[in-house]
Amino acid sequence: MTRGTRLVFLLAACAWSVLVAGVARGQDSIRVRERVERALPGAITLADVAELSGEGASRLGALVVMENAGAGETTLSVETIRGLLEARDDVNWGRLELRGSVCRVWVGKPEVVKPKAPAAKAGTEPAPIPDGPIVRRLIEERVLAELRLAAGDVRLSFDERDAELLNTSVVGRASDIALVGTSPEQPVSVTLYEGEKIAASGTVRVGVRVRRMAAVLAEDLKRGEAVTSAAVTGEERWLPHTVECVPVEGAIGRVAKGSLPRGRVLEAADVQAPLVVKKGELVRVHCVNGSFVVKTTARALGDGRQGELVTLQPVGSARTFQARMDAPGIAVLASTGGDDSLAPGARQGRVKDVKERATRAASAPVSASDEDRAARRARDARARGYADLADRKLGSDDATQKAADKKPADQRSMAKKPSTEE
Repeated sequence: MTRGTRLVFLLAACAWSVLVAGVARGQDSIRVRERVERALPGAITLADVAELSGEGASRLGALVVMENAGAGETTLSVETIRGLLEARDDVNWGRLELRGSVCRVWVGKPEVVKPKAPAAKAGTEPAPIPDGPIVRRLIEERVLAELRLAAGDVRLSFDERDAELLNTSVVGRASDIALVGTSPEQPVSVTLYEGEKIAASGTVRVGVRVRRMAAVLAEDLKRGEAVTSAAVTGEERWLPHTVECVPVEGAIGRVAKGSLPRGRVLEAADVQAPLVVKKGELVRVHCVNGSFVVKTTARALGDGRQGELVTLQPVGSARTFQARMDAPGIAVLASTGGDDSLAPGARQGRVKDVKERATRAASAPVSASDEDRAARRARDARARGYADLADRKLGSDDATQKAADKKPADQRSMAKKPSTEE
């Protein structure tokens, strides 16, 4: 073989490899899925039951493989799909690959397989409830006493598996009946004593349902949406005793914490009070002490809902305090002092008495160590500071107040000079 012939064969091999690579890159693929679920009946296309790869396969996605799929499960084989594709003229089987076996198509909501309850033995009936004092009666009395409700407003259900303990007589026996925790299926601990031994013991579960007038949603609510009178209705429901339902009058005006569906019984955890102040807004504060009321303006340092404590800052001051939000833009701060605590002259007398006691304490001769004297002087300085703070007006500027309370230099030096008797 000459050199030119070898060169021709080499070029032909390169061209063939390029052609094969191009064909491989342009290969189309249809892979039939094993299972497909559809919500509504109707026509099913190839794209619904198979994964399509490649431009040519994607163009075949609109091919109808099932005309009208009804509710339930239907199987679709890959041979059926191949037959539908072969009937078309635009399918290039040289570049198309069809894979898979059988696709199970389920139309509608799949049925949930529920575990079968154990079949009752033939001829067996629930054990009859004997008359007289038994454990069941003691549990009923204990639950009613705990809920503080009438017997007609409470329904109790017992598990027949606990029938032996429930029907045990308590005549001549001491009993200890205790509720364990809190649950819709309430656990109850039972112990019976006969003389110096335990006659019977165990834990039974009691289903507790209470009759309540609850607020039920008449329409869907979105998160943050307010509850209106048209959105709720009052209905009598038998609910678990652990459910803290909201009455109709208590639900109106509150806002939903999340999306709530129609027909839901409103619980305390579902709604919350609306925002009555936002961070940075001005609030009118009513300071109440006995029969005296002082009003001032402060700025909210955070969001607040009705009935919540909010941190406020008086206008023109760096100090902060807390007050309870009562209405939009209104907060109330109540003092524990009586009416006489703010009587004319009472406050000035208290301030004067504090200053005099602080001065006497600072000048009283004592025999103590240097550390004790330093601690006493620091305490006296704090007392004088508290006395000066009582003279300040509500909402006054700190810089203005310091300038008004400024003393001559000679008085400040006399106040700071330690006593020679120490």
